[in-house]
Amino acid sequence: MESYTAIPYTERTPRPANPILRPAYQGSNPVADIFSLWALRTCVEYLPRVAKNPEDVDARRQMLVALSGPAVFQFTSPSSPSRHREALSIFQRLAVSDPEISRIPDSEIGSHLYEAIARFLDGLGVPRGLKAVGYSKSDVDMLVEGTLPQRRVLDLAPGIGDMVGEDGRQHLTKIIENSLEY
Repeated sequence: MESYTAIPYTERTPRPANPILRPAYQGSNPVADIFSLWALRTCVEYLPRVAKNPEDVDARRQMLVALSGPAVFQFTSPSSPSRHREALSIFQRLAVSDPEISRIPDSEIGSHLYEAIARFLDGLGVPRGLKAVGYSKSDVDMLVEGTLPQRRVLDLAPGIGDMVGEDGRQHLTKIIENSLEY
């Protein structure tokens, strides 16, 4: 889902003129979009089956993707509301044109997607947030430090996390704090 909701590769800056020098997480693109949507649909369909029955060979075979925490996509939603809306429609198992999805203002898509992912993970019995697996508020700074080298979530959210002169610490702190409990 991260690749699908990222900024288009044509808008990513800075970007080297030679594509071979670009990072792998350059942004969404037509080829990645096809695989990203397939992976999201596959995850929503088969991950619950694997959680209920780890011996379900067909479901395990189909599962090729894992989910990130809901807070990440709440953070990135302003960068591409239409793509986050489509992701929400997949989690809700509704068409994007369904009024339940289409009536949501762009400014609220992130919170709706956050809740949809949280409900999905609840249905799988996944612990609710980082606190449930032993982290606390006192661990946030350490987690941010460890995340800074992997800041692609920020780099792919234009106008949100890619601010010149910032290292992303403030944004990552908010994402991790919002991931402590949901």
